[in-house]
Amino acid sequence: FRSHLAREFHSAFGDGQLRNMVENHSLRVIADRAQAILNDQDLIYRGEIKCFKELLNNETESLLYFKALSNVLGPVEVNEGTMRPYFEMVNASSIQGFAKWPNATFFPFLARPDSHMLLKPQVAKDFATMLGHGLLYEHHPNWRTYSALMEMSAGYLVLLKPLGARDYLDVFSFMMVIYNGATQKASVQQQ
Repeated sequence: FRSHLAREFHSAFGDGQLRNMVENHSLRVIADRAQAILNDQDLIYRGEIKCFKELLNNETESLLYFKALSNVLGPVEVNEGTMRPYFEMVNASSIQGFAKWPNATFFPFLARPDSHMLLKPQVAKDFATMLGHGLLYEHHPNWRTYSALMEMSAGYLVLLKPLGARDYLDVFSFMMVIYNGATQKASVQQQ
């Protein structure tokens, strides 16, 4: 996962390519490259991918989204000043069902796993509950919830570094292992 999708994103959009494509309104190129990444991943579900495909087919929405995305990929530190406008754009999308956490966090996570985290609601909420964290979860993408996710994730990154963790890809993998283990245990106990 780490090398494949992150490398694919970097090849398609890294080193300022995304910003240049947005400035040049190269929407077909952006859509084709984003679609290739979406087709090659297993992190977000079909319904979320469907919303992304609708966004990619809508030039106005696509341009707004990728412009906002390019603004959050540049800064080294994730902060409210860059993330709030991005979340506002995602929430204002006219694409039915697009304003979901996985859609809002998928590309930032792939592009900058050193700075961004993927928020899959059920996984994040259950993980936070199991381990006693306050996620401050709200259904729509927002800075308050994302900031709480990043704070929780940063703590686990520190704890996992001695085991070789390098970034939030490793933290996300850890969360998935804990979540899947708890889900399987609950399933066995119900039988």
